[in-house]
Amino acid sequence: MQRNKSDAAERSLLTAEVAARLVGVSPRMIRKLADSGHIQRAGRGKYPFVSVTQGYIRYLEERRAAAVARAGPENALAAAKAREVELRTARDEGRLVDMEDVEAVVARIRKTIASEFAGIFANLPLDIRVRAEAGVAGALSRLDRGTSRAIADLKAGRDPLADASPDID
Repeated sequence: MQRNKSDAAERSLLTAEVAARLVGVSPRMIRKLADSGHIQRAGRGKYPFVSVTQGYIRYLEERRAAAVARAGPENALAAAKAREVELRTARDEGRLVDMEDVEAVVARIRKTIASEFAGIFANLPLDIRVRAEAGVAGALSRLDRGTSRAIADLKAGRDPLADASPDID
């Protein structure tokens, strides 16, 4: 039984040439990876199969991470420019509006609603008018709170309709 384990371990050892062909580099690169600790040596010119594959992957990940770190400011600038173009395009296509415009439209709608109710109430008997005006004032107050929350959510980048429950006192 011990002999079989030894045979299997021996078969999983690769020469620098075979390891190099396996991962697509030169035998010299395999030796450099062993010198740097990415790949283990299992004797002179022998490398474990698993160590070769895992070590080479680790080496590539480290190289990629280093490249990202070196190119950080340039990537940030490129990302910012791309975002600017994306926002300009969205605005031009009508998918993006200024929040001041949204607030002005909401204020105009609220004013129109209040004005319409005031006109209706003018012809009602006093006792009914007082109760109706109080009810509408409460409704407009809830409308104001709801629109203020929705505008704050929009400005913060949150979905204003996520909590679609009505604002009822």
